[in-house]
Amino acid sequence: EVVIVRRTRCIGHNACITPRMVTDRELYSQTVARAIDNYGYSELALILNVTVEDLDSWATGQSRPPAHTFFRIINLTRATARQ
Repeated sequence: EVVIVRRTRCIGHNACITPRMVTDRELYSQTVARAIDNYGYSELALILNVTVEDLDSWATGQSRPPAHTFFRIINLTRATARQ
């Protein structure tokens, strides 16, 4: 399993940056969960042309979405973050 180091800021300390280890499984599941929060299961499943069961499996870390679907999810979450 791949481990990704994310740098996060401590609460209340803009100058303090601490590394946090994030597994690729967490990255996938957190990204999918964020998209589900933004769109809801049904709407996101329709947009991605997948089943709600697939989304649930990805959001819980039981499996990973195909790469092309994951990139679409990233683009969708980025689009809603800009609004």
